[in-house]
Amino acid sequence: MFKLKNLLFLLLLPAFCYSQSSILFVGNSITYVNDLPAVFDTIARANARSIYIKSVAYPGFSLKNHLNSVLKQTHNPDFMWRERLSATDTTLPEAVRALMQRQWEYIYLQDRQSGEDSIEYALKQIRKMAPDSRIMLFGNYVYQTPESPKNEARRNLKNAKQLEKLCSLIDATLIPANTVFLEIKRSFPNEVLFDDTMHPTAFGTRIIALLLYTRMYGESGQPINRHTLAMTDRQWLIVCSTFGYK
Repeated sequence: MFKLKNLLFLLLLPAFCYSQSSILFVGNSITYVNDLPAVFDTIARANARSIYIKSVAYPGFSLKNHLNSVLKQTHNPDFMWRERLSATDTTLPEAVRALMQRQWEYIYLQDRQSGEDSIEYALKQIRKMAPDSRIMLFGNYVYQTPESPKNEARRNLKNAKQLEKLCSLIDATLIPANTVFLEIKRSFPNEVLFDDTMHPTAFGTRIIALLLYTRMYGESGQPINRHTLAMTDRQWLIVCSTFGYK
């Protein structure tokens, strides 16, 4: 009987652990190109973490687009999201239904390349929908404009400060892809991080996933190696340099 109880415990343990951690991804093609959620899951599993993951991402969507039909009806700043909205209401946007679906431990938010005014209201409403979740706000990289590389650096640093301000308003954590990509471009100028002026390469997506993991758990994700994420020797060197791996 003792052995049977232990066997049942071991069989139930993975399911129990799986329910303890969860993350919702909300974004656009920057999130689903190269499947950021799946790459993140690979890193988490390599570190013996099991996480329930859901992703809601559509081409060109901003956070306001994800919430738009609801935001038009909720001008009252005291609107009680969880008392008025239901995860089973099929008339609601998919992202809103996902936010209502459960108490997410983490919520990853990725907006378009836009300034603070265009996303502040959406962020505040998402915080109302998920008051107890840890919100992880993606720092979009502002790609080089025709003016000069110096302008590119200046724009990214300015964007990072704007996003840090937004994070402080809603008690969120910044995923600083903008400044980290900038540092990689300075140190490894020949490494290609973008397929175009917006979407990261497969390697760029791996950097974002590692940034997310380190900010979520306060650890490096060191058990991974270059084979875990299918990297070249040069790319692994960049990862080691960026994240302090040995």
